[in-house]
Amino acid sequence: MQEKVEEIVDMVRQLNETLKDSRIDELCKRLDALATALDALANRKHHWFDMYFTASAEMFNVKLHVKGEYIGSLSVEKSITVEQLFERIFTSNIKENLVSEIHKTLAELTAEVADKANIIQKVKELEKRLAKEDL
Repeated sequence: MQEKVEEIVDMVRQLNETLKDSRIDELCKRLDALATALDALANRKHHWFDMYFTASAEMFNVKLHVKGEYIGSLSVEKSITVEQLFERIFTSNIKENLVSEIHKTLAELTAEVADKANIIQKVKELEKRLAKEDL
């Protein structure tokens, strides 16, 4: 039993190491950031946002980022209060855009996983052929 457990743990470590710097890992991190932002905006939950402001003569352009991912932006009057700013963010169309981005990212993730599964299948077939040739 101990040998089986060690084998499973080793396999998980290898898998994590393989995926660590892969497109799958990148997409999972993006998906996590998008879901966090959606949770914050839709349910008004506390999550950490980075806000970047640029100003023109009468307006602020506010760009929102979560976990390093761009979430959306909106323009507001310079005379706006902080409370009004957050109300604008919560009622903006950013939520709808996030849902679209989540769907897009899930589709990319699915394609990437399918591609990796195809590679794994080819490796298994190659291993079988090599095992037959060794006999």
